[in-house]
Formats: sequence, structure tokens, C-alpha cells
Amino acid sequence: MKRTFRVLVTMLAVIIGVSFVMPAQAASKKKTVYVMTKAVVTDYESEDTYAYNISYKKNGLISKSSLSISGWAGISFKFKYNGKSQIKKQTNKQYFLGTKVGSGSAKFTYTKKGYLKKSTLYNRKGKKAATHKYSWNSNGQQTADRKYNSKGKLVEATYYTYDKNGQCTSRREYENGSLVCRVIYKNTGANSDMMLKYDSSGNLQEKTYRTFKHGDVVSATSYDADGFKTSVSKCYYKKVSTKKAGKVTRQQESIFGFLEIE
Repeated sequence: MKRTFRVLVTMLAVIIGVSFVMPAQAASKKKTVYVMTKAVVTDYESEDTYAYNISYKKNGLISKSSLSISGWAGISFKFKYNGKSQIKKQTNKQYFLGTKVGSGSAKFTYTKKGYLKKSTLYNRKGKKAATHKYSWNSNGQQTADRKYNSKGKLVEATYYTYDKNGQCTSRREYENGSLVCRVIYKNTGANSDMMLKYDSSGNLQEKTYRTFKHGDVVSATSYDADGFKTSVSKCYYKKVSTKKAGKVTRQQESIFGFLEIE
């Protein structure tokens, strides 16, 4: 099941890409925003189909979400909010062939400006499993995500860089201080881009083409270094008023999508 959740993390990283680190739509002057309701990924390597569904409260805040893997396994998520409509806790349950096989939870703290500051993950026994600490620049864009184990040792880190227009240009991932991979983002059109993933030696591992609508990813197709198609992703959204959306942000999408089950 841990592998399954890591696939979810990878899946959302491809679908949402770096959009989850951008400022909230709701913080803009727009009268309406788009929120994701479903993402479907066909993985040609595992021959599985991943369906990720998101439900919202009447005020526009996320109430729960779930991941189904070809009908044989899944994970369900529920959320609680603080007085500022920020997610303060996430709980999850993991299933295999209809039977519960695990669970976990996470708690979150924020900066004065409302950006995600820290997330603490707990295992099914309620013991701390890991902690993530986040950094942001003056434009409200995430610049780092550092993961510490239960003993406080830095074990993983991801860093982001941006151009003068605020577009993310690269992502670097480290494990135990060593570079694991580097991802370069290149615009290929007004509503499309390309993600190039390289290993620590600079060898191309994966190439992903994404298309956008209203600023959000609507499709993504990935290929390995030999040009073989590895996955196809599609995302679905609904339009809601900014007032109704409340504090709906990309940060919340990252909260339920980019956590690990220990």
C-alpha cells in the first residue's frame, strides 16, 4: 500500500505539477475559480487505472477525497479545518480488496500570511512518523519542501526555482543529501508545457507533455527515455464563485495529495 500511495504522489506531481505551489486562486480578484473534482490516470507500466475523486462542502472547502486503483485497492481521506478555513488535520484509511489494511493522519500549521509552514505525519498507532517543513518566497511561491524522519534527521528535500515572470523552471529532489533527480519545465505554447526529468547523472528518464485550461492542467502524457508511452492523465474541474470557494487553495490540493503513509 505504501507503493500505491507513492504512485498517487507521482501521479499528482505530473497532473498538478508545480501549480500546487502557486498562490491561491481565491486570493486573486477573480469572481470565479476552478476546483478539481476528478483525476484519472492510465498507467501503462502497471496496467492499472487510478481514479482520484474530490468532494467539497457547500462553502467550497474540501470535505473528503478518495483514490481507487482498478477497483482492487484504495485510500480515503477526510479533513478538518481551523477558524481560518485552513486544513488543520487529515485522516486516511487504506483498503485492499474491500478490507481496511491501514490508516494514518497528519496535522498542519501555517505562517501569518496563510502559507503552509509544517505538516506532521502520524502512523496508525498515533506515533509521529515524519515532518515536512515548507519555504515560500515573497511572491507566495513554494521554494522548498524538507522532510525529516521521526528522529528529526533531514531525509528528503525538494527545491523549486522560478523565472522573472513567476513561472517555475526547475525542481530538484534529494534523498539523504544526494541528488536523485532534476525536472526542467519548458513552455511549448500558450496552453501547454513539457516536463523533462533527469537522473542524478543527467540522463533523461521521462518526458511529460501537459495541456492547460483556465490555468490548470487538463491532460498529461508521459514517455520514458526510449519514447514509449508510460501514462496518460486527465483532470476534471468545476467552476465556483470566489465567495463560495472560501479558502480553497492549491495548498489544500498539496495537503491531501503530497503526503506519505508511513
